[in-house]
Amino acid sequence: MAPRKKLELMYAKIFTTILVLSSWAAADNKVFGQCIVLAGNGNLDEIPCPNLTLKLEPAVGKDILYTRTNENGLFEFTTKGEGKFTLGVMSRLYEVVAPTAAMSGTRKINLQLRQK
Repeated sequence: MAPRKKLELMYAKIFTTILVLSSWAAADNKVFGQCIVLAGNGNLDEIPCPNLTLKLEPAVGKDILYTRTNENGLFEFTTKGEGKFTLGVMSRLYEVVAPTAAMSGTRKINLQLRQK
């Protein structure tokens, strides 16, 4: 094979790899925010949800993602691709008050819980 042809093939492979990686990287969505427990049931004020496990559940066909809130109730998920999802809490002591509707895309969310 001629040196020029080899060079063209090498550039084609590099370009294809860059396109694939760019498409893959562009598909990331961030879902982040703060989790708070609303006042009531013994809570006098809204407080952050420290060290709670949250789940991000896709509407169809993908794995459920889990993360933990930090000491200030902050959390973050990184998802691949598009699609709707809901947020939940992995605790029998709390239930989600808002948001309860399915969401999509990169977004900041204020997750509100209440004690059961």
